[in-house]
Amino acid sequence: MDDLGARLCDLPEELKVLVLYHIEHVKTHHILALSLDVWEAISLLRALQRTVDFEGVAGDDIADHLVRLLDDDRVRCLEKVRALELIGVYKDRLCEYACGRNFEVLKWATHELDLPWAPYPAGHVSDDVLVLRVIRETWSELKQDEWWPENVGPEEWDGVKMVDGRVVELELGEFDLTGAVPAEVGRL
Repeated sequence: MDDLGARLCDLPEELKVLVLYHIEHVKTHHILALSLDVWEAISLLRALQRTVDFEGVAGDDIADHLVRLLDDDRVRCLEKVRALELIGVYKDRLCEYACGRNFEVLKWATHELDLPWAPYPAGHVSDDVLVLRVIRETWSELKQDEWWPENVGPEEWDGVKMVDGRVVELELGEFDLTGAVPAEVGRL
């Protein structure tokens, strides 16, 4: 198989697509191994009418690989239907995966693909609301029901004052938060 893989690597991209298209089960790690660089891998994934398959990849690595793959304007400019096909079974968790990893992928998933971020419903929300959700996920102290409960919107959370979907005041001193400040705070 290694010899076959080496010979496939030498083929032009168009021929790789043709060969891979006729193979029943192509895993994402096979495509990555046959690609000269990440751009060719993305091109091959776009050309194949298949979903991303991270078989053999576990836990947070799935999220890291998927978000890294989607962190490319060429992938994010795909039509909505094709993008959802590519994402496949991971679409229901894409927002969760992107949270704290890549804000642009998170925005794309919520605004362009209308994907839900459980327990929140799908639909367009302001970037400020997305930032507040990232902050909530980053600092576990805020998840306590009496401070930033899941079942109400961020405009009703303690220490948050919003006007027309924008954060105008954020007071976090009373929460005794620990850890790094999420970079997304700079987007408020």
